[in-house]
Amino acid sequence: MKKTATPPPLQNYFTDVPPKYDLINRVMTWGFDQRYRKRMAKMIASSGVTSFLDIGTGTGDLVYQVGLRDPEDKIALSGLDFSATMLEKAAEKTGTLDHSPVSFHPGDASQMPFEDNTFESAGIAYAFRNMMFMNAKTDEILHEYHRILKPGGKFYALETSQPVFFLVRWLFHLYMHLAATVFGGIVSGNFKAYHYLAWSTNNFHSRKTITKMIKGTGFSEVKHY
Repeated sequence: MKKTATPPPLQNYFTDVPPKYDLINRVMTWGFDQRYRKRMAKMIASSGVTSFLDIGTGTGDLVYQVGLRDPEDKIALSGLDFSATMLEKAAEKTGTLDHSPVSFHPGDASQMPFEDNTFESAGIAYAFRNMMFMNAKTDEILHEYHRILKPGGKFYALETSQPVFFLVRWLFHLYMHLAATVFGGIVSGNFKAYHYLAWSTNNFHSRKTITKMIKGTGFSEVKHY
């Protein structure tokens, strides 16, 4: 019987934060990661919600950008991550905001420490792939996204996808191998983590598959931007 390789738990890769974690991400993506993150933060901040949860917050980039765009302090901001080191970095980063303190919570996305119908909006930036690809808890995580949202709430996901055209897809995969495995591995000193990044990105689901997965957990409408 053919067996499918199962990657090690994500905690093995993301418990420790390289000193240049944010810088590595900016360089690898030529700054596009931050550009798209800011665009999503603008959508969230201008949507009229009063509460937002950043799932897999990491070093707090997304919730920080939402806070910057909420000068009147109308949105109660929260972040969730399983890495205590990441949460420390996130608290340090968001502590510079002219905003009510962000509430950070340690926890796993498959069992979030929140009551049903807690948030008007939730989002995830560049960690969605980690939770959806070859993860035995994918269904649990998707249902958790839906469970913690209030009726009519919105969930935002920012992630890479597979280019449609073969040549573009091939070049994208080659670049990810060089940028993540080689550059990211050398600069961070953590080759396993950045090899996983390239491998999971290059083998991630198509937009069509992701849409089907999300709709299957109770979300009424899925839009792509």
